[in-house]
Amino acid sequence: MLTRVVVPIVVTVLVGIGTIQMWRALQQNEIGQVERIVTLESWSTRSHLARSMATFYDALRNLGEFWGAISQLPAEQWPAGEHMELDGYDGVRLVLYESQPDGVRFMHSPDRPGYSYQPETAEWAAHAALAARMREQDQSTVLGPITYPEGGQYLEIYEVERDGERIRRMAVMVDIEDLVGQMLVDEAPSYAISVFWDEHALFRGEDAATGLPPGWIKDGLIRMPWGSIWRVEHRPTTEAVRVLESRATDMILLMGLIIAVLMGFLTHESARARRRARNAEAAEREVAELNRNLEAVVQQRTRALADRTADLQTITDSVAHDMRNPLNAMSMNIQLLSTRLDRAGGHEAELAVIDRVYPCVTQMTTILDRLSGLSALSHETFERELLDMRALVEDVFDALTAVVPDRPVELVVDEDLPGVEADDLLVRMLVTNLLGNALKYTRDEPVARIHVSATSEDGVTVYTFADNGIGFDNDKADRLFAAFQRLDESERFEGSGLGLTIVARVVERHGGWIRGEGRPGEYAKFHFTLHPNA
Repeated sequence: MLTRVVVPIVVTVLVGIGTIQMWRALQQNEIGQVERIVTLESWSTRSHLARSMATFYDALRNLGEFWGAISQLPAEQWPAGEHMELDGYDGVRLVLYESQPDGVRFMHSPDRPGYSYQPETAEWAAHAALAARMREQDQSTVLGPITYPEGGQYLEIYEVERDGERIRRMAVMVDIEDLVGQMLVDEAPSYAISVFWDEHALFRGEDAATGLPPGWIKDGLIRMPWGSIWRVEHRPTTEAVRVLESRATDMILLMGLIIAVLMGFLTHESARARRRARNAEAAEREVAELNRNLEAVVQQRTRALADRTADLQTITDSVAHDMRNPLNAMSMNIQLLSTRLDRAGGHEAELAVIDRVYPCVTQMTTILDRLSGLSALSHETFERELLDMRALVEDVFDALTAVVPDRPVELVVDEDLPGVEADDLLVRMLVTNLLGNALKYTRDEPVARIHVSATSEDGVTVYTFADNGIGFDNDKADRLFAAFQRLDESERFEGSGLGLTIVARVVERHGGWIRGEGRPGEYAKFHFTLHPNA
């Protein structure tokens, strides 16, 4: 009695511990992958910002050199064009230029976009404070960040050039938030990027996520052309975190714990079955001892073996039945709750949670159905009969498409598709899974096309099911028929990872073979034969 209780508990605990350890390892691997992505994105952003600021600073110096050159020419020889290299940058609020002692002045602003505009005395006086600070500078420098009374943070960039007695000075007032924002507008849109000069925040990205693992926040230093050091902080946005944090590992933990409980339950039931088997064997020996009838003994043992097999199948069916009822109840109550909340209004957050939970319940139900079907394959009576494959394919296709009558699907079945001697029920399971996959993975196509054909190889009929769906990588074709294995291309489609496993088992029971062929984004083909000598 003690053994029957302890062993299932030990099995459940061991499998549960193994599942938790695997879940932790997957989580650490996932965090490490995200850290590597953030590191690369951070390095790319810093490089882009450093190059962009260097290009901007070169544009300022080019403008100063240009003004210095034309200021030595008579006014009538100055170019009349209006284009400036600085016109492509946001945040440049004002540029003042003054050459001494000749007194030549130029000004550029959003109101005066030309590069040869000479300001009137009153216009120059309107910016007397900036002009005065410009005259105080003996060498090129950058001041800031400066907060002006009207708001905003600005950099004041001063360029000073001496040519003998001649001194040329240029002052540039830049809204640093607008300038940096323009440079980062298309850079790493899934990340909130902030830029700091010492302890001053020059630019802050929006919707930065909080409570992140340390490795998901990266910062680094970049040197500006004028010599100052800026710090660039890189952290994912709230939306990016929702994408990066995969729920697959949590599902693995949940499924692993469920399997641990089931294995404990099955171990307990197996012990009970073995106890009943031992009792049956004792009864057989008793009958043999009493009757000395060999035929009766053989029959008794045959019946006992059939009973044990039936017991194991009953256990499997019982577990499937007992789990399906709670899942169905959960599904019905979730739909009822969703309907009531939707009618009541104002429960968008609760409805969003329900929308995330309901597909999980549906997926668990699908997995349970597929597991029951997979178990039933080994117990179904196998009888070969001549099947009309063309009629069978069309019959299954009509049943599958009846639930989506408006979807454009083109099915082409060869007129001379040969029949086959096989088990009707098992072949229907095979065709249903192949056509079901084809319909599912062509969902995004404007017109789904499915072609069913057959060829002959060494006198054996080889059937081919082809579609124009998402396809798959041929290098990963060996994983297609393993249970619970799904390729990267199919992750965004619902499924349990058991459909092709069932197909492979049906082909195996008929003594045939199956192989997959595909190309990502173009097509998928499955070739198989049901001939026992293939």
